[in-house]
Amino acid sequence: MEENVKSQTPFYLQISHYAVHTSLQSQEKSYLKNENKAKGDRQSNSGFAAMTEDLDKGLNQIMKKLKELEIENNTYVIYIYIYMSDNGAVPIIPAAKKYTKSYNYALSRGKWDAMEGELRVPLILTGPDRKGNAESSVPVSGSDILPTIIDLASEN
Repeated sequence: MEENVKSQTPFYLQISHYAVHTSLQSQEKSYLKNENKAKGDRQSNSGFAAMTEDLDKGLNQIMKKLKELEIENNTYVIYIYIYMSDNGAVPIIPAAKKYTKSYNYALSRGKWDAMEGELRVPLILTGPDRKGNAESSVPVSGSDILPTIIDLASEN
């Protein structure tokens, strides 16, 4: 990013985080912090909580770097499949040693189903001329992303 900004060259950057997925892998510090937190009614999996926290920290580093390079108002960031959790939760976490259940509450079912837990997952897009905290109920799918990137790149 630094080199592209310095040379005033547009760039495309894709970062594919493994989180949130199985095997449950996180930084030890994050895991211990979340293991000691009180468990909630809807989620009690310290491993997933730690992975999500680590993912949030990683994305925060990217957003800080965009701001530091003064390109945050001229850069689109698409959070796809990051918070989608690979299209919903599974009933059992196959590789988990300590935790065996995953949750998709309050949506029914999850991965491998055509139920709402598989289909209703978040997609977040930030960038120039995008309204903050706007929400759309228009359905999208992963196949919409490439045409969207092409359209956004064509605008600029």
